Amino acid sequence: MSNGDYPVRHLFLLPMLLVTTANVDDQRMHFVLDPAHSDIRASVAFLGIGSQTARFPSASGKAVLDPGNIEAMQLDMLIDARAVTAGDRATTAMLRGPSFFDVAHYPALHFVGEHFAMTGEKTALLTGHVTARGVTRPASVTVAFTAPPMNAAAGEPLRLTATMAINRDDFGMTAYHILIGRHVTINIQAMMVPG
Repeated sequence: MSNGDYPVRHLFLLPMLLVTTANVDDQRMHFVLDPAHSDIRASVAFLGIGSQTARFPSASGKAVLDPGNIEAMQLDMLIDARAVTAGDRATTAMLRGPSFFDVAHYPALHFVGEHFAMTGEKTALLTGHVTARGVTRPASVTVAFTAPPMNAAAGEPLRLTATMAINRDDFGMTAYHILIGRHVTINIQAMMVPG
């Protein structure tokens, strides 16, 4: 074969390569969080006899799912700490203030999942890291799907519940130890829609 034939051969191979790449990418499903049909809450022990709950009504997120390679699933959540609400104005102001989320300097909480492992037909463990108040720490999240994710169909929403426990001291939220527990449970009920 002459050197002149070399570029011509690659012109024929290029469309085949593009088709193959597209087919591989077509396996992956991309989702975004539907905040109107999702719910994010954090709860913490209060006075040792009950619990206090805060709600985060504003968030965004995305997920990438390949039904043929579930362990490659990606999840990224960004929660607007400035919008946190609690049972009353005083508690809401305290949570937004410098003793806790300090939203004037750190307006968002961020979770990035790095490793995904199925623990059952509809349950999984997602490990990654969470960032709050400018501090990043490792985090483990238990995930429960309403249907097996390997059976996900293109165009259908993905519904899941993610639960994570953190120690607020790890993020510099050390105030009011006598009144408020150190361990915070974050629960995310998410509706992820194709996007």
